[in-house]
Amino acid sequence: MAGSRSDKLLGVIALLASALTVAPAAATSGTMDISASTTLSADHHGNIRIVADDVTLDCAGYRVIGPAALKYGISVYGHDRVTITNCDVSGFIHGIITDYADAVTLVGNVAHDNVEDGIRLNFTADSVAVGNSVTNNGRHGFAGETQVRFHVEGNTATGNAEIGFATGQNALDTTFVGNVARDSQHGFVLGGGSSGVVFTANVADGNDTGFLVYQSSDVTYDGNSASGSTFAGIELSFVTGATLRGNTVSGSGWDGISMYRVQGATVDANTVEDSTHHGFSVSSSTGNTFTSNRVLRNGSAGLALGAGSHDNLANSNTLWGFIVHHADGLTFIGNSAARNGNGGLFVGIMSTTTMTANRATNNSGTGFLVIEAWTFTLERNVAVGNHFGFQLASGGDHRLTGNVARNNANDGFLVLGSDSNTLVDNGSWRNGQDGFETASGSTANTLTGNTACRNRGWDGVESSAGNTWSGNDFCRTHGL
Repeated sequence: MAGSRSDKLLGVIALLASALTVAPAAATSGTMDISASTTLSADHHGNIRIVADDVTLDCAGYRVIGPAALKYGISVYGHDRVTITNCDVSGFIHGIITDYADAVTLVGNVAHDNVEDGIRLNFTADSVAVGNSVTNNGRHGFAGETQVRFHVEGNTATGNAEIGFATGQNALDTTFVGNVARDSQHGFVLGGGSSGVVFTANVADGNDTGFLVYQSSDVTYDGNSASGSTFAGIELSFVTGATLRGNTVSGSGWDGISMYRVQGATVDANTVEDSTHHGFSVSSSTGNTFTSNRVLRNGSAGLALGAGSHDNLANSNTLWGFIVHHADGLTFIGNSAARNGNGGLFVGIMSTTTMTANRATNNSGTGFLVIEAWTFTLERNVAVGNHFGFQLASGGDHRLTGNVARNNANDGFLVLGSDSNTLVDNGSWRNGQDGFETASGSTANTLTGNTACRNRGWDGVESSAGNTWSGNDFCRTHGL
């Protein structure tokens, strides 16, 4: 009897459990219009339109699945204060799209494998996208036009065919914080006519270009990272008033940071390393300031630039630390170029430039090479352990005052085919050849008050004619 009662009890429990089990909701299909806050209870095959203000759509992790013929998975057109959250959207032309909708909030959505864009916001203001993931879309992860005061934080874009995060044209006062873009043609692109856009602590990894901005103004890049880019880590073209501060760019396939027709930029405390070509490449740009940047182990120049430069470090580059050409009226103050494969600071085909308190040490070529240039001022610079210390070649009318060359493998100061230069109160010691030499083709140079001794060749040697030597303190001379 006891066994029989137990069997009956187990049967009753099984029946009760069966009665309490809720069958999963059947998937819905077609076009779903939402005019009040809604939480999905099943997958939806088809698109969803939000047709009222002040609506929240919570997909609760369910999928919105579409045929590629449908333009969008979830859309908001002309409605404000809409929230879309926890949706998995795939298989449409665009996953989630908003047009002329303000104060939209997108949180924790996944948009993947759509024909064009994962999430697209057009003509929106005061909107937020936080913690979304956009992957493997046929064009862009995030995209849009005319985004005003749009805050984008903590999102991930991976494997999108063209751009991870694309603002399109005319973005204003928009912020990107802590987002990640990987394995796309471009990681982050800021379109023309944009202004006041800030990128902070974002990561661009393995894209053709990490960060790209063009025809924009007042753009800030602060504390971002770009690594393994096929071309440039950060690229700016036709930009006015940019700030690049504390960014790290590594392993770029060409230049680390490229700037073309950039005006009035502040470039401060960035680290650029292991680029195949230049660390910084700056061309046709004016009025920019470079301060306290670290430029390491790049394949060509650490900094190839045409703008004012202050307190930079270029270290262990394969070729020149600094290359500047076809740029006038520049100022170099307190820079250091060390252990570069060719030379420290190379400037040429330019005029009216000032170099003050810079240091070139242990470079395989010349510490300071000024070639085909005119009216330079070099004051209190130091060249130690290079092949040549200071070399003036072609051009002329330079003034060198208070500079020091020592322990260089060849001459401390070499004037070669350069005329009408003035060298005053410079010092040259323990160099492998001559302390001061005016070589063939150099005329009308004046060397006054200089000091040289213990050089392996001559401390002062005239290998040309028509130069003036007076009041110098040399241990050994020839031809003077």
